[in-house]
Amino acid sequence: MNILGLSFDYHDSAAALIIDGEVIAASSEERFSRKKNDASFPMQAIQFCLTKSNLTIEDIDFVVFYEDTLLKFDRIFKTSFFNSQKRREYFWPVLKDWIVKNKFFTMEKISSFLSIPSSKIKFVKHHEAHAGSAYFCSPYKEAAIVTLDGVGEYQTMTISKGEGSQVKLLSQCNLPHSIGLFYSAITAYLGFTVNEDEYKVMGMAGVWQTHFYDQIKNLFELKEDGTFKIDQSYFEFSNPVSLPFNKKFEDLLGARRDSSKEFFLAKGKEYSNEHRVNNERFANIAASAQKITEEVIEHVVVSALRMADSKNVCLSGGVALNSLANGIIKRKYDIDMYVQPASGDAGSSIGAALYYYNTKLKSPKRVRF
Repeated sequence: MNILGLSFDYHDSAAALIIDGEVIAASSEERFSRKKNDASFPMQAIQFCLTKSNLTIEDIDFVVFYEDTLLKFDRIFKTSFFNSQKRREYFWPVLKDWIVKNKFFTMEKISSFLSIPSSKIKFVKHHEAHAGSAYFCSPYKEAAIVTLDGVGEYQTMTISKGEGSQVKLLSQCNLPHSIGLFYSAITAYLGFTVNEDEYKVMGMAGVWQTHFYDQIKNLFELKEDGTFKIDQSYFEFSNPVSLPFNKKFEDLLGARRDSSKEFFLAKGKEYSNEHRVNNERFANIAASAQKITEEVIEHVVVSALRMADSKNVCLSGGVALNSLANGIIKRKYDIDMYVQPASGDAGSSIGAALYYYNTKLKSPKRVRF
């Protein structure tokens, strides 16, 4: 069984080829186009996968896309269309983008680009693809599965139980409550690029103090079922026109960093007292946000292990790349952990193919040791 998994149209386009449940080849389109975070149809990545496996497109049994496009638009429509201001500032520009880039007709686009019948094209949900990339690449016969990112169609976090070739959803968070979007909001607040520079926030967190911990912690509520809530009066996660946070958030923590100004705290470098105070504040905010993020991830993972009755956990989604949080959990608990190396949307091309092969076709999971 030859299955091609695809992700494209938003960011980090990629393709992956599995044969009988084994990943044979996978690549991001940016590796060939040299365009960072390339969102275009991954034709070159597809060709790489086919060449690597000595197959042609005619040999492919199924092509699986990594999310439900129309369900994603359903969320965008419901969260913005019925508010006149949001409809004008957010919905109409997004709708125009979807029309111009032909995002409504994913099946037709794949069929046209690859010259294959629509009957070969399948879809899984965004967090199913993340879960598939984590669990089905892991060495475990059973495991708790945690996915954490910004947002898929509606979901921002899922807890599942993986057993054999099946994945059972146990709990979930939906937009607007998203630890991924919270971390992106901190990234934007600190003057960095969202979906690209989150690692800079994690790096800043390691060199300063958590003086803003209490202020930020009060924005979170952790639930018994592993879910969490974030006080939305400080953020704009559902329909971010320009920034994912608002004035109330700046009133809480102070004015955001001007990205045009240098961020520097190295010892021995001359800078003004105002520069030092401001940049120390920003570093303290990064450290505080990181600590809260670690606590939320730990809360979700511990809940997942309990709910799945397992000592194995698999993680995927952009937030799963928070290595500081993963390290704390691994050292603190007597568990086995697998983190999908390609936890972002590019890796979802692998997950889409594996999830469909295992759960939809009910194929036996290949256990890797």
